Amino acid sequence: HKEPPSARELYFLIARFLTTGPCRRALKVLVQELEQHQLLPKRLDWQGNEHYRSYEELVLSNKHVAPDHLLQICKRIGPILDKEIPPSISRVNSLLGAGRQSLLRTAKGMVCSLFEMGMIHFHKYMVKTFGILRSRELSLKLPPTTSVLC
Repeated sequence: HKEPPSARELYFLIARFLTTGPCRRALKVLVQELEQHQLLPKRLDWQGNEHYRSYEELVLSNKHVAPDHLLQICKRIGPILDKEIPPSISRVNSLLGAGRQSLLRTAKGMVCSLFEMGMIHFHKYMVKTFGILRSRELSLKLPPTTSVLC
């Protein structure tokens, strides 16, 4: 399988994450499949040749990767992104956010479309117009049975 290195590392991090949770059978099946399909990160020797490693070999050679490593990465991504591209609602952090709350948002995605800009201006115009009509209605001294339609 030609998985990119980042996907192989993610598989490993997911397996590490599952080691401390209640999903022991899921961990066992995942490790079996990762090893069966050789989806774990490979080791490069001094000649640049790739060598397959088992899950246990990978754990032993990456002792710095704690079971909560993936969780820690997820916790750090949001605040880093928020500094660069602020979300629409601050202090609402979720890996599942959408639109301006998404961790996949971009600066380009923050720009209003022409349609959205038009709708914003239309809304402001209507609020202003209604306010003018309402103030005119209130300034008129009409008998109680007479009403002004807007």
